[in-house]
Amino acid sequence: MHPTIFQRILAKLNGDATLLNLLGVTTLDPANPPCFRAQRSFPTKIPSVTLKEGSFQATPMPGADKAIDIAGALVTTENPSIQIDVWVSSEGGISPDGLSYPQTGEDADAIVDRINILLVKDTKNVVTGTMKWNIVSGTQQYEQDTYLFHNVVRYQFQYFIESGFVPET
Repeated sequence: MHPTIFQRILAKLNGDATLLNLLGVTTLDPANPPCFRAQRSFPTKIPSVTLKEGSFQATPMPGADKAIDIAGALVTTENPSIQIDVWVSSEGGISPDGLSYPQTGEDADAIVDRINILLVKDTKNVVTGTMKWNIVSGTQQYEQDTYLFHNVVRYQFQYFIESGFVPET
């Protein structure tokens, strides 16, 4: 997946006040956001939303080898999947913002519902440059050894790469 697309997904999640509130955050700390790229099996921060890229299929457009020299020409279409994990501790707690942290399976489900709205259901405000979002699968488990509710949702979507692709600033 193109790094700019991945960053736009993260920015959309970290920029949504309703999602942040569900995670117990009112003031986003850009150095320590609650939604971030997965780095290990369990996140370093709870509650949190972690993202990792799944498989993807890239299809070269007809004539892509010639189009590379033509600025703005479509070169490939990519159909990536992304896995989003929601991590909520049943032990709860109070956030630095003075809000209660989510602590139930229902809280984790509410976070997933908000993410579904942001990525799939709100078709007027999709992640810039993406389209055709859909939910592939989803599940929740309670991990007794860590006291975590762990929701996993996999999404698939599409975006195009143009020659001379320059990330928006």
